[in-house]
Amino acid sequence: PRHHRERSAVSQILAAEAASPPIPAPAAAAATAIDVSVVVPIDNADPDVEVLVRALGAELRTAGRAHEFVFVLDG
Repeated sequence: PRHHRERSAVSQILAAEAASPPIPAPAAAAATAIDVSVVVPIDNADPDVEVLVRALGAELRTAGRAHEFVFVLDG
């Protein structure tokens, strides 16, 4: 079913993001703070979503920004 494909794609993206190196925090309090929340609307298992999350996650890690991705099933 379509819903299963969407959850599978999101699971793969989250696994890839979780496998990324952690952001070094200058202080213990900063380690739990989220600097940037990225809302990603998805309506199917589009591989472009994975490309977007990997690229944006890499840029945010390079910038030292703690971040999260929020996936919204839009469809």
